[in-house]
Amino acid sequence: MLLVEALLMALLGICLGVALGTGFGWAIVQGFIRSAGSGVFSVPYTRIAWYVALGEWRNFGSVRELPRRLAEKVHEALAAVGLSTVADRQIAELSVGQFQRALFARLLLQDADVILLDEPFVSLDESTTSDLLGFLHRWQGEGRTVVAVLHDYDQVRRYFPSTLVLARDPIAWGDTSLSLSADNLARSREALDRPQGGRNGWVA
Repeated sequence: MLLVEALLMALLGICLGVALGTGFGWAIVQGFIRSAGSGVFSVPYTRIAWYVALGEWRNFGSVRELPRRLAEKVHEALAAVGLSTVADRQIAELSVGQFQRALFARLLLQDADVILLDEPFVSLDESTTSDLLGFLHRWQGEGRTVVAVLHDYDQVRRYFPSTLVLARDPIAWGDTSLSLSADNLARSREALDRPQGGRNGWVA
């Protein structure tokens, strides 16, 4: 497991611990490649609408018919991410971009206060990435906490005011303009040039 992934799992553990006591919200979106590898498509014949509805599984369970109120919320979430026309298709029929849109629709349903994103824009086209970045801007405007692992300098600088730079070890933490300074990025490259190998990660 990469350091950045371990960090997200640690944060999730903290969020879950608080959730049990205070109702603190949490949610995760992973990049398509990792999600597929971790078993998302072990249920390839699940309808997209049902998959999105799982964002509220705690409120209705896994075997009951969707309550009408929830069905309406699922429709609204799918419309928000541009998937209304494929709601009745099965997960296995989705493209990379459509699947990631479905994940974001599920996040909308969860209505979480804290959102953890692990490389959410990997393998996505420019149009899909732009649409999904709009949700990040929306969530931040609503006062939600968004923690994301990203490797795109421009995305980090544009959408995240604070950044933790990781290159095996923490390199910098704080204001994004300072964390992603030329000196800190040079230190990151030097750290990654060490014999044991590795790669950069920015948790924004």
